[in-house]
Amino acid sequence: MQFIAEHYYRASLERIEDARALYTSERYGMSLYVSGLAAECMLRAFYWRKNPVFDAPHDLLHLYKLSGIGSAHEQRLLDRGADHVQSRQAAIELAAARDTLIRLWNNDYRFASEVQLRARLRKLGEVGRSRGNQLKPAAILLYNSAKTIIDTGILLWNFKRK
Repeated sequence: MQFIAEHYYRASLERIEDARALYTSERYGMSLYVSGLAAECMLRAFYWRKNPVFDAPHDLLHLYKLSGIGSAHEQRLLDRGADHVQSRQAAIELAAARDTLIRLWNNDYRFASEVQLRARLRKLGEVGRSRGNQLKPAAILLYNSAKTIIDTGILLWNFKRK
């Protein structure tokens, strides 16, 4: 299947909605996976605009750097009149979302059972021994981080077209 930047962009918008629907229907394991996939699609969209031949692995930190989304976001804020403190704060918030995404997401989640996911998240310190579905807090954290990256991407995508 051939992809262009616009395909990845549209897929990111659809996948983040899928992640939300999965979370709402208490399918936390798949919500974890699809949230990360949604963010990966957005990062790929930005990178593909620059280099449509690159076949990136699922290394989100590497893809984040290559996409340029962080520096583009900071520059957009400066261009719109934000001072350096405001643009730096926005960059820190975006980097925090990126770091959460990188820490919590793995492409192999698509193959993992909920037992495996709980074990991995427990190892990361994200799952305690509480009652209820232990994947729920990590799923909403990952969803919110992915949504931050996607919302930033939406602003930049439309900004670049103007």
